[in-house]
Amino acid sequence: MATALGATMSPIASDLDRAIAQLHDAARRLGEARAHEMALEDRRALVKRDAILRLLESSAATSATAAEKIVEQDADYARHRGDQRAAVIATLERWAEWEAARCRAWTLARAPEA
Repeated sequence: MATALGATMSPIASDLDRAIAQLHDAARRLGEARAHEMALEDRRALVKRDAILRLLESSAATSATAAEKIVEQDADYARHRGDQRAAVIATLERWAEWEAARCRAWTLARAPEA
C-alpha cells in the first residue's frame, strides 16, 4: 500500500492506522455517552423536586418527607430514572467498545511485520 509520499506501507501499519482511528472514534463516543449521563444526573434533583411538589399538590403525600418516600411513584421522575439507567448502560457499552479498540490497536502495534 502506497502512502502520500509514495513509500509503501505494510498491511500491519495500515491496519494499525485504522485501529488507532477506531480507538479515537470509540473514545469520542464514550465521552459523549458520559456527558449525556452526567447531564441527566445534573437534572435529577430538579426532576425529583418537581415530582415531590406534584405529590404534595395532589395530596398523595402530606409532607415533603412523605413525598420523598414515594417519589419513585411519580411517572416523570420514574421516567427520568429510567433514562439515567439507560445512559449508564450506554456508557458501559461505549467503554467496552473503547476497550476493544484499544486492545486491537495494542495487538497490532506489537505484531511482527509480515
